[in-house]
Amino acid sequence: SQLTIIRQYRKLKETLTALLEAEREGKDEWEVEVLRTHLNTLYDEFTAFFGPLTSNRQLSFLETFDSRFTQVQALEIPQKEQSRTTLKKAAIFRERVNVALPYPTTAASIADALNLSMWFHGGLQLTAITNWLSQSVANVTEQLLSAGLAFLDPLMGSLIECDAYLSGSIRQKLTIAEDRARSEPRYQTNVYALQQIVPPTIPATLISFGLGSIWLPDEIVSRFI
Repeated sequence: SQLTIIRQYRKLKETLTALLEAEREGKDEWEVEVLRTHLNTLYDEFTAFFGPLTSNRQLSFLETFDSRFTQVQALEIPQKEQSRTTLKKAAIFRERVNVALPYPTTAASIADALNLSMWFHGGLQLTAITNWLSQSVANVTEQLLSAGLAFLDPLMGSLIECDAYLSGSIRQKLTIAEDRARSEPRYQTNVYALQQIVPPTIPATLISFGLGSIWLPDEIVSRFI
């Protein structure tokens, strides 16, 4: 079920985030190796049960569920071998991929603090940002939203950095935002931002597909066969 997938996916993502943070903070090699081994184990178990993260119809809902799904998906590197494409494990499964930098104590601006958070924590980390700026959560949240650096997620109610929110399944996100904006006007900002980047509708006559297309529902394929 999707709930089972989400539970296992969260474990995989949390371990990846912890490993990235350990590398960026310059943790000892044994600490990094423990996380790296755990990441390998979780990835192998996840893909054994649910298949690869890439081009997998069963996991396509994760693009909407998690705004940073592409970061986890990057654990797989597509490689063309003759007439077919195979997926290889990314370098992080074997070695350090981040240079350790001294952990900052302050940030010059809200934008600077967000960039630091992205580097050291792999996402928007409110606690870190408030510490660097010596400001309250309410003040930091207001600055991030007013500057367009982050959006409130209509589904989870949490903050998401703008690049992550304004990517992925834009049409689905727009539908969700429009629905929430009817009762909560604060989400109108989301609606406007998404409307600016929603892709144009492609006429049905210009759409081609194969029976293996990940967006094609299983029941349609079964009915055709």
